[in-house]
Amino acid sequence: MGTWQIDSQRARTADGRLAVDFRQRALTWNDAFGSGQVLQLICGDCTPTLSEVYSRQEELVTRYDGIPADRSGVELRWRYIPRSSTTWALEWLLSMQTERLDLPVHCTCRSQWDRHTIYVRTPTRGWFRWDGSVLEAGREQTTQAIAVELAQDRFYLEAIWPNDYAGLYLGRLMEYTVAAWRLAEDHLEKGVIRRMRLQAFCVDVPFDANIADATYQAFLDSPVPLTA
Repeated sequence: MGTWQIDSQRARTADGRLAVDFRQRALTWNDAFGSGQVLQLICGDCTPTLSEVYSRQEELVTRYDGIPADRSGVELRWRYIPRSSTTWALEWLLSMQTERLDLPVHCTCRSQWDRHTIYVRTPTRGWFRWDGSVLEAGREQTTQAIAVELAQDRFYLEAIWPNDYAGLYLGRLMEYTVAAWRLAEDHLEKGVIRRMRLQAFCVDVPFDANIADATYQAFLDSPVPLTA
């Protein structure tokens, strides 16, 4: 049995914890500790077409045409890494290419949760608890990672590769908390492949800044996958 079980609408991990929704281009879960829709690729008002989906070992590969615009395409790779009976990690790898000249690109990676206790990590402040007001940071205000309390004994951490960061929006929408990483590429040149990388972790301990720091550092120290 492979890591991913694929049907026409989604792919699920063999252990049933996580699912990738092809239409939403997002990872979802819903369990006793809450629900989330995370690592969703959004590029303007495009209507992409899923052209290919397959799995190889721990990776799910999805390819879309028409994103971020016509005559353009992306490959999204979801590398699932089970850690124990209650923890997991997932790497999100984006490859983007166009056949158009000097294509403007405005893409974000968006996540939302039905939880409000969130911590933000920056180089100058370390981890601090978000106060609930809208947070909008640009390139000049580097934001490295966010952490969400899923339960008293569990938290979720999401981190962006430093070179891929162009900003972060954090706010509330109805009953959800929404975070959107702005991806660093502003323009794509014809035939040039641009790659971006994030990681997400579910950790089965209460939020602790030292554990979150170690998890983030492990991401920075990890090698970029050879086929990225």
